[in-house]
Amino acid sequence: MRQDFEALGRTIMQKVLVALEDTDGETTDTPLPTHLVVRESTRPA
Repeated sequence: MRQDFEALGRTIMQKVLVALEDTDGETTDTPLPTHLVVRESTRPA
């Protein structure tokens, strides 16, 4: 699996900044896309 770590870091920092300003304790999930990377070492299905 490949993840966009730049987007992940950006999203996390946005959530941290919002949490610092809004202390009601409610959080939401933010799914980020992942990509399957098929390599030669991957066993065929």
